[in-house]
Amino acid sequence: MGTMRVGILLGCLLVMMSVMEVTSNVEELEIKLDRQVSQLSAPGICSRLTCQIEDNNIDIDSVKLNLVTAAGTGRNLVKVTKDKPNTEVSRKDMTGNGTLSSTSATLVIDLMNEETCNSGYFMCETFYKTASGKKRRQFAAAGPSQSPSIAVLNSAASSEAGNITEIISEAVSESFTVLMNQAVAVLTFVDTSSRVSTLEDLVFNRISALENVGEGNDTKALLELEERIAVIETASNTSKGDEPEVCERGMGDDVTKSYQPYALVTDNTISRQILCDTHTDGGGWIVLQRRYKGDVDFYRDWNAYKDGFGSNTGDFWIGNEQIHALTSKGDYELRLDFLIDGREEYAYSSSFRVGDEAAKYRLELGDVSSTIGTNGLTSHNNQAFTTFDRDNDSWGGGNCAIKFQGAWWLRACHRCNINGMWGEKTLAGVTWHDGSKWLFPTYTEMKIRRISSTET
Repeated sequence: MGTMRVGILLGCLLVMMSVMEVTSNVEELEIKLDRQVSQLSAPGICSRLTCQIEDNNIDIDSVKLNLVTAAGTGRNLVKVTKDKPNTEVSRKDMTGNGTLSSTSATLVIDLMNEETCNSGYFMCETFYKTASGKKRRQFAAAGPSQSPSIAVLNSAASSEAGNITEIISEAVSESFTVLMNQAVAVLTFVDTSSRVSTLEDLVFNRISALENVGEGNDTKALLELEERIAVIETASNTSKGDEPEVCERGMGDDVTKSYQPYALVTDNTISRQILCDTHTDGGGWIVLQRRYKGDVDFYRDWNAYKDGFGSNTGDFWIGNEQIHALTSKGDYELRLDFLIDGREEYAYSSSFRVGDEAAKYRLELGDVSSTIGTNGLTSHNNQAFTTFDRDNDSWGGGNCAIKFQGAWWLRACHRCNINGMWGEKTLAGVTWHDGSKWLFPTYTEMKIRRISSTET
């Protein structure tokens, strides 16, 4: 039971980190990560990675280029910090350099290993402070068509956890802020697909409190950091092998197993991998939509929403064709989970079905209940799906998807717009109407679960 709790804690911790990436829309860095794989003049180089952060008057603490390989190993390629703003890398399989000013940075790496070039997943991430002094993290990614699977990322995290001891050993000569940034950056290789929990006080406020290591508290601070890393590494190792083969209710109820909050499983109906929520209300939920990073564009056309987009390890839409295929072969219930002003909220429908493309993927709901009002679902019942290039709504003034920068089962126009513009606190943003006011979620997840014959 203790291991399972640690696993849940780890997932919540990492999602909270990811949420912090997008909470500040007032001060945001623009990170450009270019992955050039052809027309390189130097012999032996199979790929060149260039991370560029232009000067925009935001104080940068550190910038790193990280790699997660297809084999599941993770490592840092090059890094620059305030203490070490200039660095060079010269190894058998790569060369490169990095420079950091207070408000801009450039990191360049030339790779000479074909396997890494063809299958590696690369992240350029930066830690910085806002004008109010709050710590923020942003990243850009490049690599194959999709990010590595959750299992690959977890494996990478476990591999990297063993190397954190080297980081800790440098603590006496480095500031504790830089040390913590390095450790946290390593841990963010783990998939951040767990639901958000209110752990900010436990983690980030604690980090701030430990920044007095230069005043004689080095030993205590480092011991606490080592304890945190040991817990995370243990959770990563003990969770292996317990991922379910199918997405069924009750998979998180077995206390002898340490199911992660989420698992990738193959669904035979749609012949592809799905993301399965193993814990919420007994587990067994197939995730159809999720947004928590804000790094995937949801303002897309009909065919994109038909086929799906994004990655199971990040923000995504599974695809209307997949949703129709699933719900046409059985009875399903629907659940939407949100994080709104630090509170976890949800909405629920006792049944959920989506028609085929000829029916414009029309939505059919059952009895609706919610902690934030039912209006956000009931007002869209029996509506066809609308995108900016397919106007199937009933609004006479134009296309609701264009006006509100989203796509949904729109009427004239919406009370729910969870596919709207991320971080925009207007009706064109990610919104939900509770019956009296508009709410702006910072985390959304839409999921369905098969209803067994004994329940109907």
